[in-house]
Amino acid sequence: MYIIQSEDLKDKQVINADARILGTIADVKYDHKNWNVSHFRVNLNKGLEKELATGKSRGHFAKLLIPIDSVDRASEVVLLACNMGCIKDVVIPDSDNIPLLSSLVGKKVVTSENVNIGEVVSLSIDLDEHWLVTGMKVRVDKEIVETLGLKKGLFGKTPLITVKTIEVNVVGDMAFMSRTLDELKKEVAVYD
Repeated sequence: MYIIQSEDLKDKQVINADARILGTIADVKYDHKNWNVSHFRVNLNKGLEKELATGKSRGHFAKLLIPIDSVDRASEVVLLACNMGCIKDVVIPDSDNIPLLSSLVGKKVVTSENVNIGEVVSLSIDLDEHWLVTGMKVRVDKEIVETLGLKKGLFGKTPLITVKTIEVNVVGDMAFMSRTLDELKKEVAVYD
């Protein structure tokens, strides 16, 4: 299991099989039905937008989407499995039709009884499991810390817990869990 936090992907260089730096990751798009990362949203290096026929955008670089199945591996950089010719066939222009993982950061997480647990601060992605978004790191609301059997951290900072994405039924303005507060309390004691 190789877990990476969503914010750790931001600004990583994207390099193709020809050893050309295409740009940097601006964000991550995901499939909200199965919680898999689907695309990287990449800020292209200047001049590549014409070569990849993506058109010009504001500023000095264009954004495009590279499908996750084009990735060979990711560590300090993201290496693509295909060369420039192949990339031209798989990239698509940036689209609002595919949700951004970063749009979940800051959302409230509530239990099935509508109790506010806290706010999403980060998302965990398992690279070994086909880029599955496995969990949400949630900063626990100060009113719920004791109820969950947790303690405040240094300088009164509230703790983080992990909410598994398989326990999230719906994401809209908030993330609604399938768990009750009591069920979550038992899980928090085991996992965090």
